Amino acid sequence: MILSDHPHWTTLIATILLLIVTVAVAGVLIFFVPDTWGAQTQVRLGIAGAAVVIAFVFSIVPFLRWFATRYELTDQGLVIREGVLSRSVRTIPIGRINDAAHAQRLIERMLGKGTLTVESGGERGQLVLKNVPEVEEWHQQIYRLIDDVADGVRDGR
Repeated sequence: MILSDHPHWTTLIATILLLIVTVAVAGVLIFFVPDTWGAQTQVRLGIAGAAVVIAFVFSIVPFLRWFATRYELTDQGLVIREGVLSRSVRTIPIGRINDAAHAQRLIERMLGKGTLTVESGGERGQLVLKNVPEVEEWHQQIYRLIDDVADGVRDGR
C-alpha cells in the first residue's frame, strides 16, 4: 500500500450543515409548540421523529457512503472501493494506466484537494476521481509507479 484515503472531508460540508439546520429547526419548533394545543407531547415527539428521519436520510447515509469510499494506490494499481450495503471495487493495473492528470482550483489548492483523472487502456477508458486529498502526491506516485514498470520492461524483468 503506497497511498490510501477517503475522499476529502469537505465532501461532507453540505451534509454537516444540513444536520445542524435540521437539529436547530427541530429544536425551535419543539420549543415553540404552544401549550394550548391539546396534544403538545405528541406534536413534539412527531417533530423530533421527523428530525431524526431527516437527519438519518440526509446526513448519516451520506457520511456512511463517504466513510465506505476508499481510494488506494498499491504497487499493483489503483483501487477504488465504494458502497455501504453493496460493494463495488474498481481496479486499474499500473501497466494499463496511459496517463494521469490532476486539476485544482484556487480554493481546492488551499484545502489540499483536487480532481485526479486517470486514463487507462481498458474498455472503460477514463476515470475521474473528485475530492482527492493531496492530489499532487497521488499524481506523482502514479507516475513513479508507471516509470518503475517501464524500467522493468526495459531491463527485461
